[in-house]
Amino acid sequence: MNKTLLKLSTLLVIGILTISNSWHKKDSSFEKETPPGTIKISENFYSDYTEITNFDWLEYMYWTQRVFGDSSKEHIASMPDKNVWINEYPCLSNYSDFYYGHPSYRSYPAVGVSQKQAIDYCKWRSDRVFEMLLIREGVLDHNPDQNTSNYFSIDNYYNGKYNNTPPDLKYNIYPHYKLPSEKEWIEVKDYFLINKGKIKKCKQKYCSLHLKTTSLPVVYNINPCLKDSLVSEPTKSVSCFKNKKIGYYLYGNVSEWLSTENQHIGGSWRDTSIINFNTPLKSKYPTDYIGFRSVFNWKKYKKNS
Repeated sequence: MNKTLLKLSTLLVIGILTISNSWHKKDSSFEKETPPGTIKISENFYSDYTEITNFDWLEYMYWTQRVFGDSSKEHIASMPDKNVWINEYPCLSNYSDFYYGHPSYRSYPAVGVSQKQAIDYCKWRSDRVFEMLLIREGVLDHNPDQNTSNYFSIDNYYNGKYNNTPPDLKYNIYPHYKLPSEKEWIEVKDYFLINKGKIKKCKQKYCSLHLKTTSLPVVYNINPCLKDSLVSEPTKSVSCFKNKKIGYYLYGNVSEWLSTENQHIGGSWRDTSIINFNTPLKSKYPTDYIGFRSVFNWKKYKKNS
């Protein structure tokens, strides 16, 4: 896994440049912009196109490794639980070895992630996006040598702890990625249903093996461990329903963490069409069938708040 993480150094730089180039307009009123990876659902409310992928998660792990160190509590806390693949279905035990690190699975949804880990990821993502915005605006210089005593976060920036420099409060709008509430998840789902006619199915030969002929939300996966199953994999690549104007997989593939403690929603590859995908379910632990997507809103910083 460490070799995989080390290869992400160059990829992260490319990602930073992509964000910087795509957000070329200089304006401290950031709320006028659509944040990376999201689609606007309503006023100041955005949702990810897809579930967070293994590649997204590897970027997060690489950052914690680079900044805090291999054996740090921060890096260890970012690791997914590989054992979720062997807890119930022995036929999936091989996934514990290659699901998170093999390049073929980079676009698959990250699982084995606890609700707390998903919340921490959302905070980290908010920090990274705000950092890039401030670099774009010329407020900060890109600093690849951050460490445990001096790293950028929204809290550290506004508290003057990053580089011991007072914040420029002209930039008092900051990004806030988070897990959705049940109400917010339903709002996102309803938006996708209204716009389902815009969904364009991926034409890749691989994806054609897994796509249903019916439109969303009727997208159910089939447990590959069940007798007579013709499906070779449990989760599916999020790119199999990819369209830049619309989200997908709100039902099926993996269930998704909500902001309410121990709750997730949306159904997964283990479920059949008879369950109510709009009803939150409970789980205390990471599993092989729960992932997450982020929702987003711009927030305004108030001193001493």
